[in-house]
Amino acid sequence: MLCQLRAVFSDKKCTREEGREKLQRWYKTVAACNNREMKAVREQIKQREEDVLNFFNARSTNASAESLNAELKAFRSQLRGVADFEYFMYCICKVMG
Repeated sequence: MLCQLRAVFSDKKCTREEGREKLQRWYKTVAACNNREMKAVREQIKQREEDVLNFFNARSTNASAESLNAELKAFRSQLRGVADFEYFMYCICKVMG
């Protein structure tokens, strides 16, 4: 089932509507199984289906933004107690480039 889900997103020529149809078929496959975790994944995707289908418009994700956010959070945790915002921004610019 996981391979079927990967196949939905790995097809480079798949349009948004084709992606919707493939997801609908995948939903039916998951509904017939007994795997609780896969059913939970299906429900999460269904709840955010329009957002998930936006992937097919530009073939991009927000992974780079999430990565930057994680780096900023890690950096912020190292500088706990810094009250000078300008210094904090200076350090971010030096570290992040």
